[in-house]
Amino acid sequence: HEVNRVLISMQLSQLGARVLSAANGRLALEILGRESVDLVLTDLQMPVMDGAELCKQLRASARWQQLPVYVITADLSEQAAQRLADCGCQGHLDKPVLLKELAILLRTVSGRSSAPLVETSVKATPMTTLLNPALINLYLVSARQDLADIEGCVTAGNEGALNTALHKMKGAAKMVGAAALVQVIERWQRAPGHPLVEELQ
Repeated sequence: HEVNRVLISMQLSQLGARVLSAANGRLALEILGRESVDLVLTDLQMPVMDGAELCKQLRASARWQQLPVYVITADLSEQAAQRLADCGCQGHLDKPVLLKELAILLRTVSGRSSAPLVETSVKATPMTTLLNPALINLYLVSARQDLADIEGCVTAGNEGALNTALHKMKGAAKMVGAAALVQVIERWQRAPGHPLVEELQ
């Protein structure tokens, strides 16, 4: 989700990291073909090539075999846990990803894990401070599109596409702190069948 990428990129930049961003695993491989990086953070669910497949391809390559890869996900299902176990990633981060978690991860990857964990200023920085008007507008536009996609899936009776669209919307909602929206989606995921689109609106 573009909102997730922008927010995590902003957080990493705030921590002093140089960030290269890709919308899917295939584009990430293209970037890795011409750039040197110390760490890959990837969403589990992406179009074209997802994070698990990206990780498998990196593990199969002599060039990138030792590159640290961490997967970000809002999916806590057994199926997601199995995919994480099978793909060969070093670990995962749950959405919403906190600045403190990213700071600790960057220090671990850079070999400075013995340094003080997080400065007070970093630890105290809430996600909402990153939500500038442009990012809020991006989220609202994306959420409207997500809702239209979900409505289309419900109308077509396409359960697989519906689950993917709900996961996408829930991940972005977690990142921006839209707790009520997350609750609606999780309630429906636990007990499908009641009207969904009306509640999401």
